Amino acid sequence: ALPIYRLAAWFADWREAGLLDNAIVVITSDHGEGLAQRTSTFGGHGEFYEEGLRVPLMIHATPKARQWLARKRDVEPSALVGRRSELVSHVDIVPTVLDALDLAAPIEFPGHSLLRTVPEDRFVHAQRVRRSAVYRESEKAVYFASGEVASYVDLDRDPAGAGESRPEDTEGLARAEQLVFDALAHLNSLPSHGGATKNEGLTEQEREALKSLGYGPELDGR
Repeated sequence: ALPIYRLAAWFADWREAGLLDNAIVVITSDHGEGLAQRTSTFGGHGEFYEEGLRVPLMIHATPKARQWLARKRDVEPSALVGRRSELVSHVDIVPTVLDALDLAAPIEFPGHSLLRTVPEDRFVHAQRVRRSAVYRESEKAVYFASGEVASYVDLDRDPAGAGESRPEDTEGLARAEQLVFDALAHLNSLPSHGGATKNEGLTEQEREALKSLGYGPELDGR
């Protein structure tokens, strides 16, 4: 975890060095923390619950950068201030930065530039080795690798996801299964740039250090 005072110190140093005169700053987090809200332990990074998946994503353009984006990149000033209501994801960061700098993407990325309009009905995915989660508008489902629904929630009705569970009623289960079906179809439509590299060459000490941080299953030859 990065203490907030460390960010303040960095910003002070960058400002003194003139690095913030014309800059875009992105602040985010890789995951949240469960803090024993739904389990008996403080570990697990919040799993696929809202406290684990909903993380800060703040993009700040300094005044000179905002002027440049409006003049050179045809970005509407309203897109550079305020809070976005659409679903956004870490996969949007690289497309946003490339768009801001007017750089061509070397490959096709799955995300969207947050300087532009983001589709409201987009899919946002979170994945681990054996389970995945998907959001579309207010709906969220967690499912196993087999496609079986693990839990479902409509966040318009339950913003904190307190009642996330596998639907017992036929209509709710049908909605959840359709969401998972659509999510898998969307994943299969995304551009593929080759499989993930295997974690070869790691020492046992390095593996144990990574596992202590919560990165365990993906180290076993994946």
